[in-house]
Amino acid sequence: MFLRKTPYSVLLLFLSLTLGLYPKSALAETLRYKVSARMWVPEAVEPVPTPDSALQRIERVFELWTSVPKAPMEFKFVGLSAEHYTLPHEIPRDGILRIVLDSDYLFEAPAAHRSRCFGQSPDHYEGGYVFLNVREGLEALSFPVLAHEIGHALGIVGHSPAPAALMNAEGPTWKHWDVRALTEQDQALWVDAWKPEALYRISGRVETGQDQRVPVHAVHVVNGRTYSTRCDAGGAFEILVMRPGRYRLFAKGYESGTLGEPVSQSPSWYMSPGKSTNDPYLGTPIHLSSSTRRIEGVLLAMIDEAPPFSFWETEVEDISAAFLRGGRSAAMKLLYSDGKIRSVEPYGLNPDYTVRAFDPVLNEITVMAKRDADPGHRLFIARGAKGMVQAGLLGVHLVEEPK
Repeated sequence: MFLRKTPYSVLLLFLSLTLGLYPKSALAETLRYKVSARMWVPEAVEPVPTPDSALQRIERVFELWTSVPKAPMEFKFVGLSAEHYTLPHEIPRDGILRIVLDSDYLFEAPAAHRSRCFGQSPDHYEGGYVFLNVREGLEALSFPVLAHEIGHALGIVGHSPAPAALMNAEGPTWKHWDVRALTEQDQALWVDAWKPEALYRISGRVETGQDQRVPVHAVHVVNGRTYSTRCDAGGAFEILVMRPGRYRLFAKGYESGTLGEPVSQSPSWYMSPGKSTNDPYLGTPIHLSSSTRRIEGVLLAMIDEAPPFSFWETEVEDISAAFLRGGRSAAMKLLYSDGKIRSVEPYGLNPDYTVRAFDPVLNEITVMAKRDADPGHRLFIARGAKGMVQAGLLGVHLVEEPK
């Protein structure tokens, strides 16, 4: 009966959706954007016509943001913007995103860019803007800066503490390389702006007893995949998770080298409301599933004890160390203040990456991703004298091989 009365076009759409054959373009939201017709360059005393190379780089950025399957999106270039905008409030709210390269807007040092999204995505996108201070140099048009600011202008509100994330506030690990891979953390922020029902969430509050916005992490019990956020001034947090599974939560304050003074609280793994342990393997797992997509009201208390040693940074000389593909390895250098680390290891019951060849003199490790490793951030666990354990940095981002 269904086949007899259903129009052919509707039946074709139903079958295509069911079988996954329908083109993405038919299902995606489409947003329009313009780029200012002129831009400043350091060598010029006045704006010059925006070169094709700048337009092509901007186009590649939009291609990157269309690569997230859980939030299908398309972007359409609708021409150059001839208007000269000096202040953000001059941008019309006509549903078009404008990338402004020719402006007299005075940025407060050390800022070199500003962006904003108008309206609520995706129900009512009124447009947005990206102001880039190209007078300070063409580095303002670097791929990561463009992608980061365009992400904000399209609805991503927060930042990620994950070092390799494009939406990291301090600048992504990949710096000025034109890497064509969004981290899972970036994807989670993007999905939250455009299709929030597709995410899993863990929310609660961190009791720090101090005035700091502590990073909070959810770590997959089996393979160590890690999602991160940062609590607000009141300690509230929400971690956006892309995949179901069993996760352990922990919070870790900024250590020496980041703020210039030693950290006074140990990494604190959630056990029960208000109780924590600094042992990464004794924390209580939290289960996210299709029937439990949201966990709320987690109370994570920081442990008021100085950690046994500091482990706060990694130095990456090769971009492959920050973005590691399955079956490949890379060397990384650890920076820590007291030299008490004896060994470094991956996290998880069955981690899909290995840490080997730790050299306590050179402070180097070799990280290798298994051939079938899932994408996402991973952290390191460091051990000191007498087996003292310390949660390490989110040190490596595993990416899929391009198809």
